[in-house]
Order: sequence, then C-alpha cells, then structure tokens
Amino acid sequence: MFESRASAWGETFMQIAAADHLLVLPVPFRQVDGQLFVEHQAAHGLLCWRQHFESLIIAAPVLPETGVTQERLREIAWVPAAALVSNVQLVPLPWAYRLRDYLKHRRTVQATLTECIRQSRYLQFAIGGLHGDWAATAAQIAQRLDRPYAVHMDRVEHEVIRLNSRQAGMSRRLRNMFVSPLMRRFHANIIRNASVSLCHGADCLAAYRHLNVHSHLVHNIHLEAADVASHDDTFAKAARIADERPDEELSLVYSGRAVADKAPLEWLHALGLLKASGTKFRATWLGEGDLRTQAIEQCRALGLADCVAFPGFESDRAKVLAAIQQAHMFVFTHITPESPRCLVESLLMGTPIIGYESAYAHDLIREHGGGQLVSCHDVRSLAMAIAKLGASRPLLADLTRRARRDAGQLDAESVFAHRSRLIKQYAGVRREPPAAPETPPPAIVTARFVQRPV
Repeated sequence: MFESRASAWGETFMQIAAADHLLVLPVPFRQVDGQLFVEHQAAHGLLCWRQHFESLIIAAPVLPETGVTQERLREIAWVPAAALVSNVQLVPLPWAYRLRDYLKHRRTVQATLTECIRQSRYLQFAIGGLHGDWAATAAQIAQRLDRPYAVHMDRVEHEVIRLNSRQAGMSRRLRNMFVSPLMRRFHANIIRNASVSLCHGADCLAAYRHLNVHSHLVHNIHLEAADVASHDDTFAKAARIADERPDEELSLVYSGRAVADKAPLEWLHALGLLKASGTKFRATWLGEGDLRTQAIEQCRALGLADCVAFPGFESDRAKVLAAIQQAHMFVFTHITPESPRCLVESLLMGTPIIGYESAYAHDLIREHGGGQLVSCHDVRSLAMAIAKLGASRPLLADLTRRARRDAGQLDAESVFAHRSRLIKQYAGVRREPPAAPETPPPAIVTARFVQRPV
C-alpha cells in the first residue's frame, strides 16, 4: 500500500518495494502541507490498473504551488493519496521542464527511477516531452538495463508544438523550430526500442506505427459502463429530437480546456456564422484555459453573449456528463493531432460529435457515422453542418442513435483490460537486469526537491 514516513515536502523518504507494474506518468501529483494528492481521473486510472496488476508504482512530477500553474491548480479536481486503493506506491518527482531544473535534479531522479525499474515486473512509460519528461528518462534507463517496456503516447507531441507555435511570439516560434525535430527524433528512439507501442488514437498510430512492429491502437477513458447513457436512453432522446420543430433552439456543448490546441476562437467564429444564418442555439464551453478570458471578450465582440457561455471548470463530472447528454451536438475545433477523451465521452452519452476532421475523430465514428466532420479551420463548413442538422431534426435524431452505437465498448473497464493484455503479452518477459553494485546505493529520496516560483 502507499506508505510515506514524512509529513512535509522535503522530508519524504520512501523505500521502493517490489511491485507488479511501474507507470511513469506526466499527469502531476500535488503536495500540500506534506500530503500528496492525485488528479481525480488519474486516481480512477489507478483503480482500473489495480484490477489487472497486483501492485503498482506510480512516479510523476509534483505540480508547483506558485507561478503560472495557479490556473492549472484551479481546473483539476484532486483526490488525497490516502484515499487510493491499496498496493499503490506513489513516487513524487520534481517539476523540471526548465533545462536548469532538469540538470539540477537529473542524477537523483535517475537513481530513483532505476530503483523503481529494478523493483517492477512490468514497465510502462507515458512520454510527451524533452527535458523534464521523466517517463522518457525512465525509458532510457530501461534500455540500459536491457528491460522490456511499454511506451504510451497521447498525442503527436512534436507536431502539436509545431502547430501551436504558429500563433506564438517570434522567440517561441524560433525555439519550437529547434525543439520539434529534436523531440521527434528523441521519441522515435524510445518508441523504436519499446517492446510494445501503445498509440492512443488513430493520429498517434498513423504517426508512430512505422517505428515499432508491435504498435497498437488503444483508447483511454474514465467512464464506467454504469456512468454512460444506455441505448434505451439514447433512443428515447433521439425520439424527442425527431419530434422537434426545425426552428426550435439547438443545444450545443464543448467540454475541455480553452487553449490553443482546442481553438476556442475558431469555435466562436463558427457560432457567429451560425447565428448569422438564423439558426437558434445556446452553446456552452465547459472548461478553463489561458484563452478563456480572450474567448469571453470575443464572444461579446461577435454579439454572442446572449447565446454562448463560458462558465469555466466544472469539478462535478456528473454535471459535465449530464450537460453533454442533454445537448443536441458536441461541437469541437481541435487543430492538433491528439486524442481528446471528450469525443469518446460525447459518443458514450449519445451525443453526436460535429467538428474538425482528424484521423482520431474519423476513426471513432467510421463504423456507424455518429457525427459529421469538416476540414480543419473551415469554420464556414462547420457552421453549415450544424445549421443543416438543426433544420432536419429526423436526420439529427438518426445521428444521435449512431453516436451511441459508435461508442461501442469504449468504457473504462474495456479499454484498461485491452491495454493490460498488451502489456502482459509483449512486455512481460523479465530479462535479468545487471547486478547491483556491491556498495548499496544511498537511500532513495523521492520528494526532497525544492520547488521554486516559476
């Protein structure tokens, strides 16, 4: 079980015990007055992993309490570590995405991760950065120890960086021109040497499958079968929609961070065109993000304040899911190759997805067509697609039924079982690691890193 003998940051010393499965993740811990907290969906993930592995070691960075991350703290729901399932060891690591911080903590973290790897049977690393990406560091250590490992990718990170830099200042664009190709080569080495490559979503699979013969399409969702809309509920919703008049108000929703990847300003542009077409609607964007304030200002400038709302982050997941289920359409404007869970959540709640084309979105609805996709950045076509569905409620009702069928078995139990099978199939051969040095290493210090304002 989780054990910690310290009461405050800077005093936690943890002896790593043998475990069935090690995960090194980018999803951060939080530490307040010596107590560790875990992001609520990550906490649910630990419960799911424990259904397939006897014991876990989870290593992740600790989010700083000061500086630019204050906004991030507000938009995350946290679960105390003491409330987690048994047989889980948490290993907090420093937040070191600045080069100087990475160089300062590298050796100590390498020693910590080496011990975690030695004590674990199965290894899984969720990569997504350069320096400060401790999952990538762990993969390099596993290679040196000749240990098989699984690598997991949520998005094509080097492309995300390149695309997001288009709207950044000159210094950031120049920096990303250097970082993006470096990251591409760095990640390619880690993926190429993995025993199995877990590609979350079709965009990741398309980008990385050539690097590893054991590349597999996987999904990540944190909704249990009991949380999602039943087929009966969805068919009843579709019947209500089919009986609506074409001029009745549409309910549109999006759930996610208001950041550059999600293009909230393009979302608003499309809604502005939709309003100009005469379509009645009410739209809600649930989520925080560094573009939320600008989006609210743009909303007013476009004359949309009476029909568009940005209420911010909603910590109650049941309320978010209810808002998605009650909406006619889930409208999104994702512009980077990533795999947002919100699209799967929408399908599971029986709400069709209407937005920008991507391999990920296309793959989700390819079997039954539970949505409509337009070219990326084509806000005019997006507005037209929404308007046409609003004008033909029987067509929208049919799309609603198709959306729930497209979700299939994409619930938490199914997707975690799938990933666990792949890890055990391909990364389960435990080669003998090199012998430990005769002189015992110093005690593993897992949370003595001093956080500085960022």
